Amino acid sequence: MALLADSTIMSRGRSIGTYELTNGVTAFAGSLMGLLRSSGRAVLWSDVANLTFLGPAMKAAIGDTSASPPPDVNVNESGEIMMKVPVVGAASIANQGDRVYATDDDTLTLTPTVNAGAIGTVVRWYVSTTCDVRLLTPSEYEAQEDIA
Repeated sequence: MALLADSTIMSRGRSIGTYELTNGVTAFAGSLMGLLRSSGRAVLWSDVANLTFLGPAMKAAIGDTSASPPPDVNVNESGEIMMKVPVVGAASIANQGDRVYATDDDTLTLTPTVNAGAIGTVVRWYVSTTCDVRLLTPSEYEAQEDIA
């Protein structure tokens, strides 16, 4: 049947993912987030197996799976460019194009991690370890061959 009046449709942009937080997890705006494949819930990024990189949290949230409904975290999944962030191991313009890894929700490095794939690429080097990093989208992360 065709609409006969205005219709209110709830929607959000495709670049914003909404995930239930794992119990006890505190995410801050800017925390790098992952999806724990075994539970389907969001966790802070770390170098562990079975995580899919999601992107940075858009605002603070605390996980409480006993709440009704459990709290969600909104994540920017667009593959945004993080500007002027420290990247351990970056030292010159020659690092542009290098793969970037993360050991936790706030530490970027050029050194490959043990259990997780790259989460981005250096797209600009400024000075010392300061770089712009283009984050991968969840689909780009999953397409890597070297993730656990």
